[in-house]
Amino acid sequence: MESASETSKPQPAGTVFLSYASEDAPHAEKIARALRNSGIEVWFDKSELRGGDAWDRLIRRQIHDCRLFVALISTHTNERDEGYFRREWKLAVDRTHDMAEDVPFLLPVVVDGAAEATARVPDRFREIQWTHLDENRLDLLVSRIQRLLTARTVPAKERVPPRQSPASAAAPALRRTYVATLLALLVVAASYGVYRWQYLPGGLTDRTLGQAEDAANAAPSAAPAHSVAVLPFVNMSGDPSQEYFSDGLTEELIDVLIRSTDLRVPASTSSFYFKGKQVTIAQIAAALSVSYVLEGSVRKAGDTLRVTAQLVRARDGYHVWSNSYDRRTGDLFAVQDDIAAAVVAALKVHLSGTATLAARRTANPEAHDQYLIGKKFLESASVRNYQSAADAFTRALQLDPTYAAAKVGLADAHYMSTAGSFQMTPDRFSATLREINEAIAMAPDLPDGYSTRGVDTLETPGDLAKAAGDLRRALELEPENSINLRRYGFLLMCSGDLAGATRYAKASIAADPLDVFALAHLGYTYLATGEVGEARSSLEKALEVSPDSDYALAGLATAILLQHDYAGLLNWLDAHPAFNEAMLFRSMAQFSLGDAEGSRRSLASYLRNTPHPDRYGSAQAYAWRGEYAKAIDSLREESEHERGGIACSGADPLMTRLREQPAFRTFLRDQGLAR
Repeated sequence: MESASETSKPQPAGTVFLSYASEDAPHAEKIARALRNSGIEVWFDKSELRGGDAWDRLIRRQIHDCRLFVALISTHTNERDEGYFRREWKLAVDRTHDMAEDVPFLLPVVVDGAAEATARVPDRFREIQWTHLDENRLDLLVSRIQRLLTARTVPAKERVPPRQSPASAAAPALRRTYVATLLALLVVAASYGVYRWQYLPGGLTDRTLGQAEDAANAAPSAAPAHSVAVLPFVNMSGDPSQEYFSDGLTEELIDVLIRSTDLRVPASTSSFYFKGKQVTIAQIAAALSVSYVLEGSVRKAGDTLRVTAQLVRARDGYHVWSNSYDRRTGDLFAVQDDIAAAVVAALKVHLSGTATLAARRTANPEAHDQYLIGKKFLESASVRNYQSAADAFTRALQLDPTYAAAKVGLADAHYMSTAGSFQMTPDRFSATLREINEAIAMAPDLPDGYSTRGVDTLETPGDLAKAAGDLRRALELEPENSINLRRYGFLLMCSGDLAGATRYAKASIAADPLDVFALAHLGYTYLATGEVGEARSSLEKALEVSPDSDYALAGLATAILLQHDYAGLLNWLDAHPAFNEAMLFRSMAQFSLGDAEGSRRSLASYLRNTPHPDRYGSAQAYAWRGEYAKAIDSLREESEHERGGIACSGADPLMTRLREQPAFRTFLRDQGLAR
């Protein structure tokens, strides 16, 4: 029998179709058994149905209905000029013509020593990353198949479809496929370079930042030999609610590799960008400029764990190392350390200890579990989920009162919940500050506390000097952290050091090349320096990564406004009706086109319909329209809640004319914010 079938009854949505030559039936049987043991349905049995029209119709229906088509490639398939398996391959390829490019469906698996270069297969197979079967490690193939099956469940909004580049009406439309988008981002990722950011006690060395700045204008180069991207480990627990655990394990493993090795490891935002997408190992490696990729799976049942991991060389798909770990949940940190040590040994680099890792850990596995749950809620960027995050962090601290990372998480959740609902007051900020101070006292070597206190101090009281001290300390403790690099760059922009701000913004992208906030922040930095064309390029790249990012959309709208393409901006806003600040920017464009009444109506509509008072946004519009007294009144009202925007207004290109007014300088002096 040269196919895989089970029965003519309807099959569940997760079914895998195995296609093979009859000589490869033993391989197919082993694969089918391993998949079924992992809870994956497989179309494969040895029914008496052989040949004929009925059998042919059944096979066609199964290929049409299956979730994943696995084609076994071997010396036997290469030797045979004819075979029903070739018809199955053709049917599977034909089905892909009706599918979106990013839908996972085909998976070629080499079961013996057959060479890919001379394999007699459809051309479509060569466009996909092949898997080489190791019958002693069938769990690795199962993990790969599970990853592709779960990719189908990712919401469409998390995919990156071909989209039109947001250009002005006069510019020609540019269509980018998903892979083309990644290649465009590769220019950013590779040209900026990624270095081990080295800091002296007083701050960043000139050498490392100088290298980043020089590399920014250089041509893309080959990936460093000692570089690895860690893909999100697949949740094999059979329970989607356990996704937080597999994601948390991945993030912490990335943290271990960054902090304790000499490897270049892209941050988690860039690695998680590929979660649920049908992208080959080679494409991921190219986009992130790495030579190796680490992937794996985790199965959690009660207090037991099974973690599998494999290190793959990107250029040829060779499995450099793989292993499985059966442990208790309390041994999770040990598993992460073991995997890191194995990767280090395989790539022959240096492994060192770090106080940062110890400061982030707890000896209580239940407390760690609650911490991971809290992190997952905190990352959702929802005011409702911030409270759920706070509840989880509180439970973690009840289980381990000395858990400093959970204390920082709790302070973060409280701050985000209050600030996100526009209810920040001096008393509430003081309460948050006390929590952060307690976390720092628990673990003085934990950079998280300093980073959180620094950015909160920058945002709410607008104290640039205090924020600078904390953010510098965070970078001294964790110089590779992309978030800290970005935050310090923003601080420098607020302080007027635009050259330094640009260098740190580029350093942040180097550490996390697909982080929408890093890309957008570089765009904002270019807006502050007056390099509007560069700003627009960076902001458009940010929107290719995350088309719905209001942060990037606002930056791009500002760039179009500063290019005086007011009619083009109105057309662009019409094309982005979901943009939250569309009416705000419409009011400024209308004013510049001479439509004062339309501008007034648009601003009134924006302020009337925005969920929370946007006092800073109204000040921007008033300043753009030359209504300086109203702008200062709005900022004075804003200062009663958050002063970060006011403290950073010196870098806001929409406030340029306001900054020239003596009344504004007097206002800043009265607020204690004059530079």
